[in-house]
Amino acid sequence: MQFLIVPVVFLASAFAARAAGEPGIIKGSDRFEFVYRVKLPEIKGEARVWIPLAKTDSFQTVTEEELNIPMKWEKVQDRDYANDICVLHPQPADSGKTIELRYRVERREKAAYSASGADAARYLRPEKLVP
Repeated sequence: MQFLIVPVVFLASAFAARAAGEPGIIKGSDRFEFVYRVKLPEIKGEARVWIPLAKTDSFQTVTEEELNIPMKWEKVQDRDYANDICVLHPQPADSGKTIELRYRVERREKAAYSASGADAARYLRPEKLVP
């Protein structure tokens, strides 16, 4: 009986939300706010931090961005996919500082990418950074 209660409560909640006019699956596009917050640990030597940066492309529009990075940084692009990355080289004096990146993004629906045999072989090969 205990196992039956959970699905019934879930279904009742789903029907109640639908009746109340709350949206279900959003078709076409949807808006999100993303907040990335990093507090640097104690830094005793050389350090490097990489943080992905949002950017507008054919499937999303970054409508607002706020980057609070209290130290020198540089923007680089990865070779394979041209993704933007924030690279920091914090010093011991930067220990405990907080980095915050905030984005408002409108995402548009897209179909799954088609993958070739070469893609599958690449994604399935061993990678030194993945245990």
